Amino acid sequence: MLIVLIDGYDFTIIGIALEVGGGFLLAKGYLKQFAPMETAATYWGTNPFAIRSAIVAHHEAVAGFGWLFLGLLISAYATVRAVYSGQQGSIQSSLHIIAVAGTGGLALLFLTMWVIRLLSRRNYVPWIVANQREIFDRAFYAVAHDGETRDEVAAGTGLFPHIRAERLEHARERLNRVGKLLDLSRRRREDDLAFARRLSTKYFPDVQV
Repeated sequence: MLIVLIDGYDFTIIGIALEVGGGFLLAKGYLKQFAPMETAATYWGTNPFAIRSAIVAHHEAVAGFGWLFLGLLISAYATVRAVYSGQQGSIQSSLHIIAVAGTGGLALLFLTMWVIRLLSRRNYVPWIVANQREIFDRAFYAVAHDGETRDEVAAGTGLFPHIRAERLEHARERLNRVGKLLDLSRRRREDDLAFARRLSTKYFPDVQV
């Protein structure tokens, strides 16, 4: 019934809205910077931020292509319907649907981006957890033992204050990067050990310190 009430020019506007949304998703996926400059350093020969961005970009590109293809189909259907039904008037008579198509398009776009994020996380989280486990293990142990390594704790050797401070700073940076990769932000006034334990509970339950 709704399809009968919407004429060919209405479908043209809906098709254009879908094509614009598809173009946005494609542009977002492949024109954005793959990794922030502050996190572009490689880790064990691999840049996890770039790999994560590539996974997200792949899903955005697939969704963008789907939007464009659907928009083209609807636009083609609108043209055929307008011609074969002998529709009178012009697209100006259908301008009232712009607000409806725009609002519906934005809602569908946000839903699509939510689905993209969900599917992307299912792909990149297991890889990141496996790739960053050793880095997280060392950082967690450092903040739990005041900068010392397992060998140093076993040997009972101490550390010079400046070395201890440097190691703790490096461990803090690693924890922040791992948290950023896994979309887990540090809470306000959360110390390094509490943040590491929260990361461990959610993503690295097998890491023991």
